[in-house]
Amino acid sequence: MDNWQAKPQQKSVAVVVASRDASMDLWEPLWTMFQQHWPDCPYPLYLVCNSSEYCRSGVSTIAVGPDRSWSDTLLTALRRVPEEYVLLWIDDHFVSEPVKSKEIVAAVEAFKSVGGNYLRLQSLPKPDARFNGHFGIVRNGSIYRTATIASVWKKSVLADLLQPGESAWDFETDGSVRSDRYDGFFSTWHDCFRIENLLIKGKICRWSQRRIERNIGRPLGLSRPVMTRAEETSLALRIFGNRMLVRLPRRFARILRNAGHSGKTL
Repeated sequence: MDNWQAKPQQKSVAVVVASRDASMDLWEPLWTMFQQHWPDCPYPLYLVCNSSEYCRSGVSTIAVGPDRSWSDTLLTALRRVPEEYVLLWIDDHFVSEPVKSKEIVAAVEAFKSVGGNYLRLQSLPKPDARFNGHFGIVRNGSIYRTATIASVWKKSVLADLLQPGESAWDFETDGSVRSDRYDGFFSTWHDCFRIENLLIKGKICRWSQRRIERNIGRPLGLSRPVMTRAEETSLALRIFGNRMLVRLPRRFARILRNAGHSGKTL
């Protein structure tokens, strides 16, 4: 199926893909691209599911039982992960370019050495203040302070911030407010991964689908609803708006984002 081979592992960190059985059609292309572009990943790999077993070299499944909320599922899975830190991954995010493994490991080791609680491996938004050459500080009040995309967490802090019943979207918004009680939140200065986000609110984004299919050399063959052109245009505008939002003063940006999330108007 592939020629990926497990490398000597950094036992204190694990990659945890938050998923569920309803997303099993994503698993094969997800892991194909992950292991193709990060063949020397030194961390144990876990896939969270409900009751299925996924058979792939180097990947262990964590079956948590009946499907509940995103946060409930992840919280249950974390109790089964022995490592102290987790690199949290979302099941519809596909690694699309080769990963510079040494840079990531160096950043993660530096993060662990200072007792960090959270390290975002994507740089949008940029850190609020310099800390070292690997990453900068994400201050209290900052927008996307608990962004889930390619993020390294001290497992105990992540578990504390997870709220039963919340979706990943809720966690990124409301969890950012809860995270203000913790220091030790950081973000790298540049993106450590090139990621294609395939699903938007459960629908396939066609431009991401085309890029993924070129990457793996075959059609995905997913039986899922597809975004309309109007929805993709709206998505492009939201992406542009988010890029503008992160340029605002951090507390004002969070107020605007949270108001939009709750449906309030300012």
